[in-house]
Amino acid sequence: MQINKVLEIPINSEYYEPFIKRCKGWICRFENNKCFFEKTQILEFQIKKVVDCIIINDVAYIADEYGCIYEADLKMNKVTKTSLRLSADITLYEFKNNVLICAKKNEFYKTAYIYSNGILEEISNIHPQCFDIFVFENDIFYLCSDVFSSKDNIKLYKSDGNISIECFCSTNSKITPLNIGIDFKNSLIAYWNGKKVAVVDFLWNSLWRLKFNETIHNVGFVSNGKYMLILTSKRIEIRNTNNFCLEGTICFDCYLPTIEYRYENSYINLITDSKSVLYDIV
Repeated sequence: MQINKVLEIPINSEYYEPFIKRCKGWICRFENNKCFFEKTQILEFQIKKVVDCIIINDVAYIADEYGCIYEADLKMNKVTKTSLRLSADITLYEFKNNVLICAKKNEFYKTAYIYSNGILEEISNIHPQCFDIFVFENDIFYLCSDVFSSKDNIKLYKSDGNISIECFCSTNSKITPLNIGIDFKNSLIAYWNGKKVAVVDFLWNSLWRLKFNETIHNVGFVSNGKYMLILTSKRIEIRNTNNFCLEGTICFDCYLPTIEYRYENSYINLITDSKSVLYDIV
């Protein structure tokens, strides 16, 4: 395994939050109120702040901090601001050649929309206590938890985007949905508390656990479940999901940076108080 640095952007203000993402050969980066798409050519346009973007059939869909959606035709070098305005907290996925928009429904729970050919349609069969939403291949996954319950029971539902929805993973263990990472391809769930991390399968059989010297702040999966990331106060550990052996480490010189990653990608965006760095795990 290799860790390659793809791009680095300095941060020159405490109010400035850069954005870097690589998808389908393009690098999307945001800095100084401008969004850039770079490949063989560069598409540049003004935007206040980028929170997410995806590319489908040479069209980029970009969400800003106000919940507005932009469409950028990367072949025609044309950008259009749509009439959509959803919640400020938005995640974009590609689902069956359409855009799936995960947005906040209220302070605690989320909902999802399908956006296709200028038409926005809310998915109707979402669990009312949906805490987060993911897409893997041709299925939508809903992580559900009653945040007002003392049990913090976790349920994972799967849907093909139509009427059918099934609950295939459930636990009554005292685990908060904020501290969970899911590997859909290998049917794994990683959860952490304090300095301890554990991995179980979807039947909740214990597979691996480890105690660290530092507090754990995030655990997740990249490269379609090939690698597991563990963020502590001093480094990012990268472990394979076959035997959970340590494959590589990214160290940093600041306390508690932010990491951004997507399950289906091999890229990690490390954001510290001085820079934003995009790494590729190959």
